[in-house]
Amino acid sequence: MSLTCIGIAFLSINEPIRYGRRVFRIVVAMLLTTFVYDALWLLWLRSTSAEDVENGGGAWFIRWFSSLNAYLSFFFRIVVIAVFWKVSLNYRKIIKTKRANSSDAD
Repeated sequence: MSLTCIGIAFLSINEPIRYGRRVFRIVVAMLLTTFVYDALWLLWLRSTSAEDVENGGGAWFIRWFSSLNAYLSFFFRIVVIAVFWKVSLNYRKIIKTKRANSSDAD
């Protein structure tokens, strides 16, 4: 879901006439929602003991590596949400600058 949100955000930046600031702000809210859901799952709903029983104690390295990547992406997502929030605050200024630069290039 997060990749979909990021794709929609880039689409709203590339086509500001079709999608506006409102769509971009909704995308930021969706990213925040997925962050909260992932935090709940990663910190409280996930059961490592149930995973051990399910796998019979094998493949511990794969579980450890996937958990490490989940935690790293969790903390990286904080940075992504902060950047997108900052862009949503300055959306109109960014779009005006982009339009001015694109008309100068033509």
